[in-house]
Amino acid sequence: MEKRIQDELEIIKGIIIKTVPVEKIYLFGSYAAGVPNADSDLDLYVVMQESADIREIDATRLIYRAIRDKKTMPVDIVVGKENIFNKRKIAPTIERTIMEEGVVLYGQ
Repeated sequence: MEKRIQDELEIIKGIIIKTVPVEKIYLFGSYAAGVPNADSDLDLYVVMQESADIREIDATRLIYRAIRDKKTMPVDIVVGKENIFNKRKIAPTIERTIMEEGVVLYGQ
């Protein structure tokens, strides 16, 4: 992965961690697969703490606002709470694909 992409991910990751209560952040999609093209964006799945006192849609809005002036390329963000992510990862869902093919940027 290019250094400018790694730097972009580090900046965005830091902002997300300061903005919402995060358990994990995954990179998925073409950059995670190592096959980005000129039109590729950064696809991120943010797993929030189950006890987080904020709705996923509100967390998504906060994150987009926080990164708006910092990002230099398109970013797509999906936010889900840990318990929901864990339930969905056993079915044929985006969460399962992320577990199988995604790259952990934050958390274990």
